[in-house]
Amino acid sequence: MFNGSIFYFFFLINLFFLPFSLFLLLLIDIVFKKKFIFCKCLIFLTLFLFFSFIGLLKAFFSWLFFKNNYSYFISYNSKIKKWWAYNIFFSAQKLFSINIKIRGLESLQTNSAFIFFMRHVSLFDVLLMEALVAYPFDISIRYIMKKELLWNPCIDIVGQRLVNYFVNRSARNKTLEIKNISLLAKNLKVKDSVLIYPEGTRFNIKKRTHILRKLKKSNNIHFYKYAKSLKKTLPPRLGGSLGLLVENNNEADVVFCNHIGFEIFSNFIKLFQSNFIGNTIFIKFNKVLFKDIPKNKKNLKKWFLQRWLQLDKETILSNKK
Repeated sequence: MFNGSIFYFFFLINLFFLPFSLFLLLLIDIVFKKKFIFCKCLIFLTLFLFFSFIGLLKAFFSWLFFKNNYSYFISYNSKIKKWWAYNIFFSAQKLFSINIKIRGLESLQTNSAFIFFMRHVSLFDVLLMEALVAYPFDISIRYIMKKELLWNPCIDIVGQRLVNYFVNRSARNKTLEIKNISLLAKNLKVKDSVLIYPEGTRFNIKKRTHILRKLKKSNNIHFYKYAKSLKKTLPPRLGGSLGLLVENNNEADVVFCNHIGFEIFSNFIKLFQSNFIGNTIFIKFNKVLFKDIPKNKKNLKKWFLQRWLQLDKETILSNKK
């Protein structure tokens, strides 16, 4: 409730000062030749708050009218999530003239469940999957996300009504966290999916250096060498990822999702740089059928690390091109 009140407050304040703010930022854009980036960022912020405001209203009315019909209540909230993410994502695409090129999307047009393993580099990663996969194909995605994202009232309210898991990264009982993550892969039905970011955090050079320094001090030389071979991704945290694969009891296919070009959206400060306008985002989905996934735990770990290394190499090659 507190988060929702803050959102309403900022939304109303933003609307009240919008004409003055736009005029001021327009002058700044013209003087500093910023390709209208400040104006576009303000418009994007306004649209983000607007869609969040409408999303909260939808969530409230779904509780008011459908709370006694549980199946419809869950279905309606799933639609709210897709609607919210779809509109924010494509608002950003139109405002910042982002070009999107996708490979492998047609492989998801099947009556199957999926476990998605996704490279994590930007604030838009969750929106991307909802806008390009969940919304058009009517797929319900269960997310593993950090608990800190609950500051956003739409994620807080709607996200906790649906089947998701918000990880407490400072939890002492890591085994319990991994168990709760793994359970999301149980009993996946057709059009159900689960998504995890194996790296556990957004990639950047500073984080990679820090992780390599810690691994070098550890006794796990083999994993240190593996982590060092990864240039554009962080070494995967295997507990949750392997847990999902082990608990995959309904033969869900696995999809590795890679994307290049969203690195510029890694934080809010970078949104105010104008060099991403007109940027091209390359997205690739690599599907592995359930029958081709190793069933032995030892082989499963080796297979997953090899697939993640392959994703990393594809990222390096795409950046060179």
